[in-house]
Amino acid sequence: MGTARVQGQRDVALNELPFRGIALNDATDNAATVTVYASDSGIIFINKFVNTVVYTLPAVADGAGKMFWFYTGINQIITITSPTATTLFSVGALGTSTSCDAAYGGSCMVVGDGSYYYLFEISGACSGKVPKSFRNSFFSSFVIMFLFVYFFKLFKSNSFDNMPSVVTYNSVVFY
Repeated sequence: MGTARVQGQRDVALNELPFRGIALNDATDNAATVTVYASDSGIIFINKFVNTVVYTLPAVADGAGKMFWFYTGINQIITITSPTATTLFSVGALGTSTSCDAAYGGSCMVVGDGSYYYLFEISGACSGKVPKSFRNSFFSSFVIMFLFVYFFKLFKSNSFDNMPSVVTYNSVVFY
């Protein structure tokens, strides 16, 4: 007999609304290394710097319930690094860093639970010590973001009364 999960119980709660703003790294505010703080949760980091940029995540213990979105707005590689060894996890592999491709529109999301960071590739290609988790077109990444925000707000309000019974996406109907 194991432990049962209480309906509605969460292991780690997102502490604030998922998307709070953007942080632009470009020719004006350029940096080859960017330190990401736990208070940056919900920020979309857009890289437009002309060289490779390394984003260093906060201490994994400070990452509980935190979410960071990284987007390549220029033809340059971005590298996302965990501050401690083997705490960045994706598709059965554990590593310390990942590099997202040098193509416009490549993006990924990193979510923490206090013990690990989990990488979700949204579009483009990520490689390195952490393999790809899933890939979608640029448009699909924004559909995923919309659905994430929609269901987060839905679960936060605990109201399913206004939830649609039919959703159509790319001519496919979901019931």
